[in-house]
Amino acid sequence: MSTGQGGGSAPDLKTIRTSIESAKALAEEVVAAVRQLPRVEPDGTSECPFAEELYAKKDALVQRLETQYSALCANMPPMEAEIQRCRHNLATVDGGHARLTGDRARSHFSEAEAELAQHYRNCVQLRDRLREAIQFVQGILQAASSRAYTGEYSVEPQGWSDTATWGSAAETDMGEEIENLFELDQNRQH
Repeated sequence: MSTGQGGGSAPDLKTIRTSIESAKALAEEVVAAVRQLPRVEPDGTSECPFAEELYAKKDALVQRLETQYSALCANMPPMEAEIQRCRHNLATVDGGHARLTGDRARSHFSEAEAELAQHYRNCVQLRDRLREAIQFVQGILQAASSRAYTGEYSVEPQGWSDTATWGSAAETDMGEEIENLFELDQNRQH
């Protein structure tokens, strides 16, 4: 965070942009994980031999997304405060500009006013993107919560949050098998 006028701290816009993109990417991972979930009976049984692991992976991704969702929400008050600060500063600069008589001084004020107006527009656009991201992630979390594993986990969901181990050759073959089983399940439902 940088220090604004009056000693307050302004939000780091680059960090907020990065957190928005990161949350959206993770939300897309959650969507992909949910799409791979096999059907599980109320007693926790499934035709898919690794249903539990797939649900555990989804739950771990959801936990990470919930953390990012909280971070996104925490960015909203500082963004609103920065927008208010910019509005106040624009009004101050505009009032001072009208009282100036020298061309050179007016030129400097005009440059400062244009720079401040651009910062204000950037903050408003980022706040709007932040709102959209919060709503998007909230919708994904709600949809993901509707697909819960009905059995008892014998593996810990956080064990699947390590994405470095996901994607090895054996698991890639498992991914193809997941697709085949998913298609089989879809065909049986029709």
